[in-house]
Amino acid sequence: MRHVMAAAVAALLASTAAVAGTEPLYQPAPAWVQAAALPAPAPGQPPLVVFDNQQRYENGRSWAYSDIVRRIQNAEELGKQTSLTLPWVPDKGDLIIHRLEIIRAGQTIDLVAKGQKFTVLRREANLEQQMVTGVLTATLDVEGLQVGDMLRLSYSVTGADKALGGNVQGGAVLPPLPARIGFGRALLSWPVGKAPKYQALQPGITGAISSKGGYEQVAFTLPVAKPADIPPNAPGRFKRPPIVEVSSFASWADVASVMAPLYDTKGLIKPGSALKAETAAIMAATSDPLQRTQRALQLVQDKVRYLAVQLNGGNYVPQSPEQTWAARYGDCKAKTLLLLALLHDMGIEAEAVLAHIDQGDLVSVRLPSALAFNHVLVRASINGESLWLDGTSSGDRLPDIRDTPPFFNVLPLRAAGASLMPLPMRPNGRPSLDLDVAIDESAAFNLDPVADVKLVLTGRAAVQYNAIAGRLGPKESHDLIANLVSRQLGAANVGKTAASVDPEAGTVTLTASAVLNEQWEEDGQRHTRTLDPLLARLDWRVDRGRPAWAQIPVLTDLPNAMAYRLRVTLPDGGRGITLAGTPAFDGTIRGEHLVRTAALAGGVATMAERMDSSGIEIPASAIAAERDRLAKAKASAPRLIASRAARGYWDLNGSDPAG
Repeated sequence: MRHVMAAAVAALLASTAAVAGTEPLYQPAPAWVQAAALPAPAPGQPPLVVFDNQQRYENGRSWAYSDIVRRIQNAEELGKQTSLTLPWVPDKGDLIIHRLEIIRAGQTIDLVAKGQKFTVLRREANLEQQMVTGVLTATLDVEGLQVGDMLRLSYSVTGADKALGGNVQGGAVLPPLPARIGFGRALLSWPVGKAPKYQALQPGITGAISSKGGYEQVAFTLPVAKPADIPPNAPGRFKRPPIVEVSSFASWADVASVMAPLYDTKGLIKPGSALKAETAAIMAATSDPLQRTQRALQLVQDKVRYLAVQLNGGNYVPQSPEQTWAARYGDCKAKTLLLLALLHDMGIEAEAVLAHIDQGDLVSVRLPSALAFNHVLVRASINGESLWLDGTSSGDRLPDIRDTPPFFNVLPLRAAGASLMPLPMRPNGRPSLDLDVAIDESAAFNLDPVADVKLVLTGRAAVQYNAIAGRLGPKESHDLIANLVSRQLGAANVGKTAASVDPEAGTVTLTASAVLNEQWEEDGQRHTRTLDPLLARLDWRVDRGRPAWAQIPVLTDLPNAMAYRLRVTLPDGGRGITLAGTPAFDGTIRGEHLVRTAALAGGVATMAERMDSSGIEIPASAIAAERDRLAKAKASAPRLIASRAARGYWDLNGSDPAG
């Protein structure tokens, strides 16, 4: 389900399919194409002379035609344009070359007629991303191209997809200003009375509607207006890219009902099969449906590696659970179907839901189509509670079972149809980083202190560490741990380090000894040391000063958690050092829920904090109040204050009273 997104418009049509060849075809452009005329040469003409994209949607099929003319203005441009690459997916449609020409001093040189043809590369370009896509790339090194020439390439990509139930979907990129194009057009057409839905996502873009030869068409002049600036911390639905999308799906319910049969698990786990033995083992181990669900999820995450297989319609059609288990690899579709089959075999209510990993909030303003999603996962229901289970994630254990991925909106796949379902986010069960620091300042409060550090990584953070550390030698492993410790504590001279892995808990525990930079700051006649490491990291750099931004809410940090415990052994039993500020705190600031306690007793200062983010939105009207709340919390944060009676390095005179 993770689509290969090529730069060309053809990539937006990668969801459509047809039985086609694995070599480019060489044919004239279809009769419906409205050929673009070359603009007359003029001073200051942009290098992109023509960018013409025309698409036709008819009878469940799509045809995307592109005509691109570039002027080779200098040697650098010559080097860029000499090599041409055109990606396409052969089991989804054809790549058809209509024209490849050099235009020189008013004369046209037909390169295809001269025998220059594309070569097909069959190398998988995305194996490093663990994807087998079936995408082929046609390449050609243009011979005879010179500075001052114009190079013209016209080609089409066709397609249709049985998985879409006769529907079509696609779209076109609408290059915005400040892009410069001599003649730019995006033209979409379909039979009169059979128009799919279409919309330009970027606000303010409209097309010219007309009809010709029994077909309705909408044309966009390129480049379109420059997108309005949007603050970076705005929710995703405000960040609308300059594209026009097309879909014949009537509603989200239509999408759900068409895609639901792909995740029907009836009969997929057969009596006596290896998968049946796995479910039997889980059921024998526990009768708790929550624990059974977690064990099934762990099985899919840990025993099946991720590999996206999109061959033979596989961008939407999952391979069978038996295939996935036998091969021990699968993508999100395969892992979801396997997990669904395991849960259903154990009598646990569950369904597949479509999601978009990066643009889930944008889905809410898109046209209904399968193209709006690039991921699928499982929604299980245990005692009326929804659990969001992602087989492509890693390291999830029972404490994490209620964590929610930051996908904002999902579409349940049901035969009867379904609407978009908002995915309510909540704090994670466990902190991804759990830091325990014991600092020895017993010699003097303002010397560089010695610290013992323990850092526990959980879930995906642990998996990522293991993936990196497994390739490193002893020195590189030490440096990796030292780097992780320094990120949390600031500049540190890290000495001995160690790492231990707990596969059952899904954690990695890192330990280190270190010498830290001095932690105290001079404040007039006294020295102070803060005890709010997590709160100190929060800022509130929010700009809604422009009138157009005045009503845009602020999206806070996505679900994550951190925990920090600090123990500071002070000099001379803590004589001359007091604790100021507010030791205890339990509240929400800037969308972060912070719980903290601090104390000073027996010459030892202690502090424990946990901070949870959950990706909430803060309305623009509350921005000032949140800024004030953060400022007040920082001003009242706990801190140690050393008076003149406290032992500083100037009192040591070369001695070592702490031993």
